[in-house]
Amino acid sequence: MRFRGLLLLPLLLACAPPPAEEEVTFLVTADTHFGHPGCTEANRRQIEAMLGLPGKPYPAETGGVIGRPRAILVAGDLTESGDAASFEEFLAAYGSLPFPLYEATGNHDRGPPLLRPVLLGVARRHGSLTYSFDLGPLRVICLDRYPDRRNLAWLATDLAPIPPDRPLVLFFHYPPCGPYSDWWTEKEKAAFVRAVEGRRVIAVFCGHWHGSSHTVWNGLDVYNVGSPKHSDRSFAVVRVKGRRFAVALFDQETGAFRWTHEKDLWRDDPV
Repeated sequence: MRFRGLLLLPLLLACAPPPAEEEVTFLVTADTHFGHPGCTEANRRQIEAMLGLPGKPYPAETGGVIGRPRAILVAGDLTESGDAASFEEFLAAYGSLPFPLYEATGNHDRGPPLLRPVLLGVARRHGSLTYSFDLGPLRVICLDRYPDRRNLAWLATDLAPIPPDRPLVLFFHYPPCGPYSDWWTEKEKAAFVRAVEGRRVIAVFCGHWHGSSHTVWNGLDVYNVGSPKHSDRSFAVVRVKGRRFAVALFDQETGAFRWTHEKDLWRDDPV
């Protein structure tokens, strides 16, 4: 009987349904600027919009409905002036979401100059201002304000045990291209491109501009998300499903998606 069972096993496996595609959803915002007049209320509305997303349909070109987010990334300028009270307000607001919070710091988070409570708080929460974690098939990497020489040295160490083909999502504050991208030098940007050469960088998420865009820069898909501080009040809804990677920009004021960008997670060669 045991022998007959072994003969039947391949047939049973062939008839079994294929495993379900893993689906991973996460959100990306930036420039929450707690401490600036009006930002507490603007962030409250953004959080309400995020909480209301699961179950809503994606744009037709993406298809399906929004799943429960597994994380939220915040690409810097958490506060207006870098004070402890504003950082605590940020943590209380976004920490109320029912999924993990991962934040980078920005230029506004670097005061007061001697104490720097935001930098100390982020480092205490994540072990460092630069850190990484797994999110489904993705390796997500925070490079803090931007990938300067010190952060690139850390990145090389962090990536050393990671296979070159592993999909990577990077997030930091200063954009490498477009408006307000001159807050780091062309030499630093070239060093960053060299540092990720041969890696499968799926997306780079940035803030600082308070605007939204998708740009291909040196072979990298760079997504700038909006900000609750000014008029471009938007954030990104990101989905990985099987081979597909999709970024959809949601406008919290209109309650509709503005644009989407989708691609095959494995189609392109590493950068």
